Amino acid sequence: MENRETNTKAIIGFGLAIAAYVLPLYIFFAVAGLIVSLIGLTQANARGQKGKGFAIIGIILCTVACIIGLLDQVVSIIEY
Repeated sequence: MENRETNTKAIIGFGLAIAAYVLPLYIFFAVAGLIVSLIGLTQANARGQKGKGFAIIGIILCTVACIIGLLDQVVSIIEY
């Protein structure tokens, strides 16, 4: 049985994805989380590390948060 460590960037990306829904400036956390999650997924695949699930969930949550942020901006412009 091999001991594989979990990719840190994948976990950080997941944490930023959660922060995007909880904290103000969600678009900043969403974009940062998306970038870090993508890097974490790439590294986890290349190094055979654990944490791919965290990275994938981070990518999904951050993508949804980015879409919500863009829709929020579009609605703000239209209402103005």
